[in-house]
Amino acid sequence: SAFGGFKEPYGVATSRDRSFALVADCGSGRVGRIDLATGEVQFPYTGFSDPRGVAIAPSGSFALVVNWGGNNVARIDLDNGGVEFPFGGFNGPYDVAISSDGTFALVAYCYGRNLGRIDLDAGTVEFLAPGLAGPVGVAITPDARFALATEKLSGALCRVDLATQVVTRLPFKLTR
Repeated sequence: SAFGGFKEPYGVATSRDRSFALVADCGSGRVGRIDLATGEVQFPYTGFSDPRGVAIAPSGSFALVVNWGGNNVARIDLDNGGVEFPFGGFNGPYDVAISSDGTFALVAYCYGRNLGRIDLDAGTVEFLAPGLAGPVGVAITPDARFALATEKLSGALCRVDLATQVVTRLPFKLTR
């Protein structure tokens, strides 16, 4: 394959300038970095327990990685390579998305049945939109008014109003 060395790749994100991608490799407990111009793969980020979703901040200075086995979210400093695990309290986290202004992130965590909201300036975590049926995927609209979440247990795609926390299941089902 063009990009080798992965055991069980799960989540992927590309930098805004499209120069590199990060891949969460849950099979090895590492996050790989792919130089998209040369195809070179390195594994500079380690210490994870079943990493899943990954998102790169709009600034390109850091990334967030869901650490499923640790029930937390890691922060990778992309300038110096440091990895820390500052965001906890999750139960079965799967995916993460960072807002387009880089001020907050959302975490879909299946067994918690809601979304976690990380305030990236304050470093705090709060939980919102209770009652989701096992969210495993999340995305934030560019205007940060809504999130879209996929539900593992219902097969639905939901829209979450981030101001009111109202969850609307969209009128179609995801095929399995």
